[in-house]
Parts: sequence; C-alpha cells; structure tokens
Amino acid sequence: MLNAHGEEGLKEVRSQKSQGPRPKAETASAALNMDIDLRRRMLDYYDERAPEYEEAYTLGTGTASIPDTEVFRTEAKSLAGIVRTFAQGHLIDLACGTAYWLRHYADSCGQITLFDQSEKMLQEGRTKVADLGIENRCIGASATTTERRNRVRNLQALL
Repeated sequence: MLNAHGEEGLKEVRSQKSQGPRPKAETASAALNMDIDLRRRMLDYYDERAPEYEEAYTLGTGTASIPDTEVFRTEAKSLAGIVRTFAQGHLIDLACGTAYWLRHYADSCGQITLFDQSEKMLQEGRTKVADLGIENRCIGASATTTERRNRVRNLQALL
C-alpha cells in the first residue's frame, strides 16, 4: 500500500522481505534502529490520518490501486468474523491503530491492552473504549522511544 511515505518506504519493506525471515531479536532491533526521518514521517502520517483512518473499511476508500470500494467493505466483514473467533482472555492488540477491531472482540476478552506508536491513533481507540464502557478492563499504551525499547524487550521475552 502506498501512502505518505511514498516509494521509499515501500522499497525498504520489499528489500527486507527479499532477504528472507530474520530472527525475532534481529527484527525487533532493526525496528528500533529504523531511520529516524522515516520513523518520524510514518508517525506523522498516522497522526494525520487518525480521524479518517477507518474510512478504508467503512466507506471502502482503501487505496488508489483498488478502485472497487466494495473490496474493503467485504474484507472488513470477513476479518470481523475471524477476529471474533480467536480473541479471548487477555488480548494485546499491537499496532492497534484506531482500535477499529475492538468492538468485534471486546466481549470475549477479560483484559485488553491497546498499543500503538501514534498517540492520535490511540486517542481514537480510547474513545471506542469509553463508548463501549470497558475502561475497567482495557488499557491503552503509547510510548516514547526509551519506553518503546523497554516494552519491545519485554515483549521479546514473552515470545
């Protein structure tokens, strides 16, 4: 999917994929050492898109490369069913974005942790948490670079 990062971000992802799978520790380390300018542009992109981000699913706006708006609506319905079947217990939604999928799994989970690098995306998620009335069993977390490194290390230990 092309976005505000343009072809440069896409080339970087393709380059990494062509090198084959990497060990988990190496992957996490590479993410932490991502080009600072690219990381900033990515965060800016998601912060700017947060209020309209879900339109890809709700309106079918998706990407310019797929002109059929029904593709994204159909995909969202299909994925909602999948999410309902596996979500339970304590769910950690990494890169939760706006927490679009939260309404599809919240009833099945005793505790939910929403995590995203974009504070504005997470704000959208917090609104959904309040709307669903699940503040007592759902926490949201974003992190500064130092906090993010510590959380990634903790997550690596769990994996």
